Amino acid sequence: MIGNHKTDDCKKTIAASDCNSCHLILAQGSGEQLKKLNADGYPFFHIDPEFSEFSCTTCHTGGPQK
Repeated sequence: MIGNHKTDDCKKTIAASDCNSCHLILAQGSGEQLKKLNADGYPFFHIDPEFSEFSCTTCHTGGPQK
């Protein structure tokens, strides 16, 4: 949700679209892509290009997906 992504000290807000600030993405995609684990993490990409222009909070609310 907008405004809920804050640094540990609560002094700065983290952009909701900056997933890699808090999350380490070990694998992403589908099929064979999910077998390619990377301990250093991957930069986030949305696996469904038709949704790449949406705000994350359109679907991802921290609860069950819409």
